[in-house]
Amino acid sequence: MKSLKLYLLITIIITSISSNGQEKSSSFFQKSTTIGGFGGISINVNDYGKSFISGEGAMIISNYYFGGFGYGVNIGDFYSPNTGSIYDINQGEGGFMIGAISNKQQLISLFCELRFGFGEVDARSEIDTNIFELYQENTFSITSKIGLTISPLNYIQLKAFAGYQGFNDIDLNGINQDVLNGFRWGFSLYFGYFK
Repeated sequence: MKSLKLYLLITIIITSISSNGQEKSSSFFQKSTTIGGFGGISINVNDYGKSFISGEGAMIISNYYFGGFGYGVNIGDFYSPNTGSIYDINQGEGGFMIGAISNKQQLISLFCELRFGFGEVDARSEIDTNIFELYQENTFSITSKIGLTISPLNYIQLKAFAGYQGFNDIDLNGINQDVLNGFRWGFSLYFGYFK
């Protein structure tokens, strides 16, 4: 839990620095007030090379956006030292996200984002035909992302990002949060109004 608190502190500092930087008078930072919104998908890849799709949408106010997301992913098979068995790990969550974009009126701009997710993870092992041993835990995660946005039109935006996702402590009979924590990277495609 200490590492999750440290991680949260670091991501808040990064977001604050980005927000303060937007007040500078430069063409790199947008100063006009606009309202818009978007919806779309993100293709994410985790440390194990597993890809998954997240559905998400948000409202945009000036350089900031606030919204929600949701996804489900099969993490893979992991060994439990407590039982000596292999378990199939699945995790899903939904939550809210907040972010800042340097200047969405330019073709290419920078962004940073924080996500807070609430969900569940389960470990499942088939001990007989259609009979499963199952362990479940509720999860809370914090994800920080940084990256580039490309807005070729007022109604389309592409993002390339990298980030880190950290989870609360879990115990699936010997399998802990280390199977969930890790770096994420990927691409997003959004449709909406971005200018």
